[in-house]
Amino acid sequence: MSPFFKKKKGQEKTIAMLDVESGSVGAALVRLSPTLQPRLFAEVRIPVLPLRAVSGAALATQVERAAREALHHVSTVAARVRNAPQVSAHSIEKLTDLSTVERVAVFLHPPWAGIDFDQSGRVLPGAVPEFLNFAQTLAEETFGAVPLSLYSFGASAAPLLHTLYAVEDPCLVCSLTGEMTELVVVGHFGVVGHSTLPLGAHFLVRTLASHGGFSLPEAYSALSLFASGGAPVRVLEPLHAAADHFMREFSDAMGTLVNNHATKHIFLIAPRGAGQWLAQSMTERDTSNIFPDGGTIRTVGPQHLTPHIAAHGSIPDTALLIGALIIDARLSRV
Repeated sequence: MSPFFKKKKGQEKTIAMLDVESGSVGAALVRLSPTLQPRLFAEVRIPVLPLRAVSGAALATQVERAAREALHHVSTVAARVRNAPQVSAHSIEKLTDLSTVERVAVFLHPPWAGIDFDQSGRVLPGAVPEFLNFAQTLAEETFGAVPLSLYSFGASAAPLLHTLYAVEDPCLVCSLTGEMTELVVVGHFGVVGHSTLPLGAHFLVRTLASHGGFSLPEAYSALSLFASGGAPVRVLEPLHAAADHFMREFSDAMGTLVNNHATKHIFLIAPRGAGQWLAQSMTERDTSNIFPDGGTIRTVGPQHLTPHIAAHGSIPDTALLIGALIIDARLSRV
């Protein structure tokens, strides 16, 4: 049980979690307990490589392939746990309970899900109907007739981070995935603003290829060098050009959001390399028109989340950790 949520009653259960982005699909099995923090096992993330020409249909095809592969991985791990050889009858009962998936929880990022508001300002998360049908079919094919819970990642993650960091003022959660960036403004009473940008981590890779002459593997290596602080000028120049373009789009999108909901805090969720690039882009440029009173920028990483997780893989996945905390808060009561 996460320490910043109330104690819950109920038995332990295992949830299959799927995190569907626009540049990858992550999956894990999450063990929920009324007395312990959530435990993750069988974590995996399947990348979706940048497309030469981005279209909704082509991206959906690749993301669906990655989702099938990710969910197949966790179901295979569950089967291996359940059929472990040379164990006692008592252990078999425990392993069977551990590996029995009671529910599938799917987190959808843009463009597969979004956030709207009714006239009273109430949040109305939505999703692409075709992708909802795909998620339901995939869950049934993999685990049978188990309940399915669908979440907008931004609408769910923003309130959790606002609580986790004990922020008094409204804050902006900026989540950068493969092809999209999601902007969510959240306060004490929940989500109050939302926008998206058609730019993500793949935008950086394409810029490195077109402006720097890098191949795809070289572009990813260049981002790793940038994250470690050892990038040469040949890497810095295209990344600087990408930052100029991104910040113009970011300023336009934020203009409407901050006019209605002033914020001083930004939380960044992004892959390694892209997260450091985005934080540097924001700190090195004049953002006084968006944040006239200044503010703080924090990159959300595993080091901030693992204290609330009882078990996880050797290389923690930020989005999966966030998802585990969300379903621990919501599904332990189900």
